[in-house]
Amino acid sequence: MGIDKEENCLLLSDRTIYTFNLLTSDFNFLMSIDADEIHGAKKVYFDRTGAVWISSNFGFTVFQQKRKLFDAFLNNEESRNFRRSVRTITRINAVEILISAQYESFIMNTTTGDIRAINPGYHDFRGMVQDNDSIFWAAKTGAGLVKYNAYTGVAKRERIPWPKRQIRSIGMRDQTLWLGHFENIITYNPRTKQGAVLDHKGLDQVYHFVFNPDSTVWLGTANGLARFDEDMKLIELYNTTSDPPLSSNFIFNIHTHKNGELWLGTRGGGVNILSPDRTQVRYITKKEGLSHNTVYAVIPDGKRFWFPTDNGLCHYDTSTQVISTFTVNYGISHNEFNYPGYLVEEDYIYLGTLNGMTRIDRQKTYESTVNYPIYLNAITSYDRSSNTLINHPCRDIGNKPIVFQPDENNLEFDFSMAYYDNPGANKFYYRIIGFEPEWKYLGTDNTLNISSLPAGQYTLQIKATTSTGLQNQYIKSIPIRSLRPFTETIWFYLLSFTGMGLIFYAFYKNRLEQYKKIIQVRQRIATNLHDEVGSMMTRIALESDLINAAVYSDTESKKKIKEIADQSREASSTMSDIVWSFDARQDQTKSLLDRMRQHMHNMLTPLEIEHILKADNLNENQKLKPEVRQNIYLIFKEAVHNIVKHSNANQVTVSIEQTNGLFSMIVKDNGRGTKNGSPSSGQGLTNMNARAKKIGGHLEINEKNGYTVKLEVDTG
Repeated sequence: MGIDKEENCLLLSDRTIYTFNLLTSDFNFLMSIDADEIHGAKKVYFDRTGAVWISSNFGFTVFQQKRKLFDAFLNNEESRNFRRSVRTITRINAVEILISAQYESFIMNTTTGDIRAINPGYHDFRGMVQDNDSIFWAAKTGAGLVKYNAYTGVAKRERIPWPKRQIRSIGMRDQTLWLGHFENIITYNPRTKQGAVLDHKGLDQVYHFVFNPDSTVWLGTANGLARFDEDMKLIELYNTTSDPPLSSNFIFNIHTHKNGELWLGTRGGGVNILSPDRTQVRYITKKEGLSHNTVYAVIPDGKRFWFPTDNGLCHYDTSTQVISTFTVNYGISHNEFNYPGYLVEEDYIYLGTLNGMTRIDRQKTYESTVNYPIYLNAITSYDRSSNTLINHPCRDIGNKPIVFQPDENNLEFDFSMAYYDNPGANKFYYRIIGFEPEWKYLGTDNTLNISSLPAGQYTLQIKATTSTGLQNQYIKSIPIRSLRPFTETIWFYLLSFTGMGLIFYAFYKNRLEQYKKIIQVRQRIATNLHDEVGSMMTRIALESDLINAAVYSDTESKKKIKEIADQSREASSTMSDIVWSFDARQDQTKSLLDRMRQHMHNMLTPLEIEHILKADNLNENQKLKPEVRQNIYLIFKEAVHNIVKHSNANQVTVSIEQTNGLFSMIVKDNGRGTKNGSPSSGQGLTNMNARAKKIGGHLEINEKNGYTVKLEVDTG
């Protein structure tokens, strides 16, 4: 025995659980249960959600307590044969209704709630219509048509000359009965005893008649929905192959809505809603939240509909389109309802089930929401970098976000709702605020897999509906932070921009250096041309002008012409030297040696001066900087020029060697005195020293024992 916070005491019998309220002394049936589940019950515990936990010899049993929302009649809690399977409910006078079950019939006083059994021979009615104040006509399985006098309480069979044992439905228009037979439709006027068998185009098993003001009639059959005119000419037919198609051919019930829509209760196809122009059909099925796709009736009730099904009573809110399902735990007499057993009145709706009758109070607001916690059971992710599965803490996380590293993907969230009435049928929805704002349906799967999330801040929200279809108000919110890869962080961008800036700076600086070098080369060329060639060309021009002016005598003119020719050749040679010095193809030491040999041959051979160039420890393939190569050559050339001009030598030796990056050149003759002045004075010597200094070299000139020029340059 256990007591909850509302002072309800649980009493456990062999197969049944009852509640007894200690405050009001109300004693009520709660639920049936397998005897093994509570055998040897030792302890009853009520948790904060209202769930009841029972410890027994077989472990724990948990079930959810429900509020009683409906009234149940004629239900036998412990009966397993359901003799009181209610098929028809009809108002027979101001205070009484007739309840026809499969094996019994009853009269219920709807004011007092008293119920009495009536003649057991008249039961199992499959529909009932009122003829006048006291006369009712009923379709009875196996007995055909039955006339019931509510005033006298007498029921008797009506003899009709047509097949009568398989009448499934009954309707009445203009005092004429319409009987739905398994194979055809029978019309019968009980006053004239006249009738006919109508051709209904092979539409077998008529289950529902709806008579329209325009004299047409809708038929709900096992072969679809059909409309006939007053001459039984087929006007419209809708089935699973029509356009638009229905979801089922088996039509139990037809409701004509005031807006022109047709709402159809079907077997296996849920509810079908045909648009007023009959061009579209909308379905309400298990996918949309129905507890079962067999719907015995479509019952409007203000802004809501009731759908009795094979698995509970569904409540449909037209404003929110939310479907809730109520089961025996909420007070209905049984989860499986019957065809065509329902009665709609101003204050109540009566529904027949396999175990008695259920009453809906139309004035009552049926809460379709509950508030049960949703718990996180596990959070895992896959780390690609380490090829491992990571378990994240999920208990008591509060507002602290769950952090996922950039290499983590395949995020998995496992959760559950604290609702234990068939928990495997609880349905879940989720959305990710900041990524997927719309709610997405998970069904009964309580595991959410997210392949990956872009970097950012998100909130995962989970909501649910109970296994009975009630909306759970509780929403589980889980803050999530997905970190950015380093390549997407501000630091990476800063480093990248800095690196790119350095690259651009280095590129710009290199271009600037190259530009400066080009300017320097151009300046050197201009300087060389001005210094070397320009002065020669000036002398040539001056001498030419003097000759033209007849300043010189013939002998002097010839001499001057010879000087002009010599100067022209020297200018040409100088120009050749300048071009050679800037030719990148001549950067190797071998090219320098070849040009030296050529110059010595051109200058010394005509004067019969013996000459030799010796190169020791020299890598002739080594490249020299253009400036170094040019100035070494010009110093050499000036030295040879001085020997030719000022020395009486008959032998010249040039020695070149390179040791540890030090380039050494010695130009030496065997001169025996000088002619035309000393070679170690004048502009030539100044130029040689300037060129040596320009390339970081050391120049020595010695006139003892001949004329000697020594140059040392670090060519590293």
